[in-house]
Amino acid sequence: MFDKIDLSLSSYDTASVAMVPSPDSPQAPYALSCTLACVLALKRWGIGEEQMNKDLNLYFPLRTTKIDAMLHTRHSEFRRSYLEGRKEYLAYVSEGMGKLQDWEMVMKYQRKNGSLFSSPSTTAAALSHLQDAGCLHYLCSVLEKFGDAVPIVYPFDLYACLFMVESLESLGIGQHFKKEIRSVLDETYQ
Repeated sequence: MFDKIDLSLSSYDTASVAMVPSPDSPQAPYALSCTLACVLALKRWGIGEEQMNKDLNLYFPLRTTKIDAMLHTRHSEFRRSYLEGRKEYLAYVSEGMGKLQDWEMVMKYQRKNGSLFSSPSTTAAALSHLQDAGCLHYLCSVLEKFGDAVPIVYPFDLYACLFMVESLESLGIGQHFKKEIRSVLDETYQ
């Protein structure tokens, strides 16, 4: 019941990690995959433009006025929704906020493993803005485990196990799984 859970890879999170410069070469990306979000990462780094245009017949005319309009709209929406009770949520979706984010506030949510919310994309955004060693360590460990792509959340098995504990307790049958529940809680709070 509490066995390890396999994770599928996330194109979006991989693209977010791909937007981070390589620690060894600031002019090169960190990781890449082949989804629309990753194509945008390729565009940002000026890599593969010829293949995108020739092989995929993709062309992204990113005009400054359109980008500025999108950023203005995003800024207005975030200012309107930035209430005290939403700080955690806004910290979690930091990759979409860029320079509008209070990155020092976001770092309050950094976990022992260096991640922010166990999210590769949120952690990659923080690394891009703050060059935090803990964020870099977390992303390196995720890429070491999964290769050149990342899942939406890691480690996920802990979330699944905590959800199972909560479900067993709310059903009133937790007492039948004391050993398993204790094991999950010990792993969570080490």
